[in-house]
Amino acid sequence: MDTNAVENGTALPAYAQGAGLILLIFILFYSLAKCKEPSSRFLLIVIWSRFVLSAFHNVTFVKILPGLSINSLSSVIVVAVGLIMIKRSSIYNLSTFFMAPYLLFLIASATINGQILSSLDDVIKILYLIIIISHLYKITIREDYVKFSNYVIYSFSPLIIYQALSVILGIRKASEADGSVSYIGGYNHEAAFSVGILGMIVAVALGQGINPLKRIGVLFLGIVGITIANYRTTILASSPLILYVVGSAVLSVLPMRLRGLLLVSGGISALFLMFTIISNSERLADIPAAIELVQSGISSPATITTMQKKLLSGRLYLWSEYIYQWKISSSIHQLFGFGPGSWSKQFAIYAHNTFVNALYEGGIFGLISLLGFFILSFFLALRASYKNRVRLLLAQLSFFILNLATMPMWQVEGLIAFAFIIGWTVAHNTADRSPHIDKHCY
Repeated sequence: MDTNAVENGTALPAYAQGAGLILLIFILFYSLAKCKEPSSRFLLIVIWSRFVLSAFHNVTFVKILPGLSINSLSSVIVVAVGLIMIKRSSIYNLSTFFMAPYLLFLIASATINGQILSSLDDVIKILYLIIIISHLYKITIREDYVKFSNYVIYSFSPLIIYQALSVILGIRKASEADGSVSYIGGYNHEAAFSVGILGMIVAVALGQGINPLKRIGVLFLGIVGITIANYRTTILASSPLILYVVGSAVLSVLPMRLRGLLLVSGGISALFLMFTIISNSERLADIPAAIELVQSGISSPATITTMQKKLLSGRLYLWSEYIYQWKISSSIHQLFGFGPGSWSKQFAIYAHNTFVNALYEGGIFGLISLLGFFILSFFLALRASYKNRVRLLLAQLSFFILNLATMPMWQVEGLIAFAFIIGWTVAHNTADRSPHIDKHCY
């Protein structure tokens, strides 16, 4: 293992944090000066402040009120202010109705298990997601989407700037027992950081009216950022969307006669590169064995061998423990789960799978309502125009894959990324779904 790396994420030195913050404040005010619409400014500030606060986790993760840290308090403020600012016509969009069943079953599970207070964190996160989507929807129907798409990218700049500083200063985190390290800009964990980078990739990939060269440049920063953050799940999950958007952007600036040749050669090269990475990476080499184990069926934790317990950083074994505890529980728990946040009473490690966690905490009803949200969003993406349809479907696929091996909906960074995906999907499926959304694709 790298002896200069730390096991837990450590914040950057105060002088680096301060220098970065000064630059980031200038970037924020520049973006706000360009975007005059209230919802645009609201989202610029919300996204920027989240990533800045997380970079100061040595301060913002400390609880200042019972059960509330500065970070969690900021989420409550976002929900409160967002609700005050938004009109009912904007908040009553398709995403709200799709998310309502999951929210209702979550509250029902909390009530049955006597965990109303402990469920507030999950309720706030769902409301946070709905607020971001609703404001993005409002921006779209007011036709401020092009300017917003171009400047919201700068709200993700804390991730890039602080990561660059961590590389320059040589501050890295030991991410696995295999000796690999992560450069995550002094953030607490590579999972949340890399999901934040994925949010930037989603924003630039789905954004409208962005110059192709600017799109490629931001995507390049995102690819580098995810790679050196070294979180395998996000690397794999983001690949479909990145390959398509980069390819489309490059093709759009080339003469027609060269596009076919580049498309074929690029596809072959991408497949070869992916195969090479998977074959030679120690952290990806156990994927074939993990697939074989899943295909053979996982019955109970006791049947998994010592070697199999190490696959995918122990995720398969962890999932089997959660599923087994749900299977041997009472009928009421199988239907409604053990309640929000109940995993910590039984397990030392969170499930690392959104759907496994939904089954354990929300039961069959919770899992079905969450899957229903994903399925309905997928069908909405199918209704978009061809250029947007492919990008929306790949963005949803990337986020779905991410949920299979970590829990981005448990993190505000993941909610921001998901809000962009669902927000754009909803925007393409309303009464205001007109060609103006499509003509600025590239």
